[in-house]
Amino acid sequence: MKFEATIKSIEALKTVIDVLTSVIDEAANFIATPEGFGIKAMDPSHISMVDLGFPKKAFETYKCDKKVNIGLNISNLNKILKRINSSSEMKIQLSEEGNKLNLIFGEKTKRRFTMNLIDLEEEEFPEPKIVFNSKVVLDNPSLLNEALKDAELFSDHTKISASKDLFAIFAKGDNGDVLTEIPGTKDGISITIKEDSESLYPLSYLITIAKMASVSHRAILEFSSEMPMQILFNFKPKDSSIGYCRYFLAPRVEEEEIFDETSESEDEATEPQETEEKDEVEEPEL
Repeated sequence: MKFEATIKSIEALKTVIDVLTSVIDEAANFIATPEGFGIKAMDPSHISMVDLGFPKKAFETYKCDKKVNIGLNISNLNKILKRINSSSEMKIQLSEEGNKLNLIFGEKTKRRFTMNLIDLEEEEFPEPKIVFNSKVVLDNPSLLNEALKDAELFSDHTKISASKDLFAIFAKGDNGDVLTEIPGTKDGISITIKEDSESLYPLSYLITIAKMASVSHRAILEFSSEMPMQILFNFKPKDSSIGYCRYFLAPRVEEEEIFDETSESEDEATEPQETEEKDEVEEPEL
């Protein structure tokens, strides 16, 4: 088997791998095929799933004669990439024996890191089969990132809603609440509605994946009431399809009364939730 690829700038890859260390298990299978390079994996709690892909045309050079699984320790890979400048060129090269991966950086001064591959069982991660009622396209993904950071000041979960003319992110806690509203008439946003939708989602997961905004030119959110959400990030530059990250996240359905201002037990409902209660979140229907 043979796999070798060169990428001109590792900026997007660095951000992606940094995010993956917070999303999935310590080790995971990257998949190289003649069409491209990527990974599909779930977090340990099965609350979220990530599907990452870099098509063949995203690379300066790309050689892969057949599908190959490349099992890597994500944390160790992240540490290596943190040692490298974001504008550096990188060559990825599978050893002839197929048990090591060489990462070669730089054009004049060469730096080579060799990672031992991990033999991992290949898993199937089918995408949730969901009909989404709301679709929001943001040409400025940082709007999403900033709104989620605002929400995090007050709660560990957020209500995301969409109607014909408005996309909103709301969070409420003991100290107050915050609401970000982005009208559908604003430049750089497109809202498509089959049915008005609103749902609760755990903020820690959203905050992590929203880091992709810094290397993306577009974010596409699709969701329905009390259903998993799909977020698609298209990486920069806009005029070149260099890759994507598709992310699925299960909703929180047990605490909708938190956002009902008529609730008689509002003080009790708005009490911050412990981290372990994320186990109660409805899992994606995979």
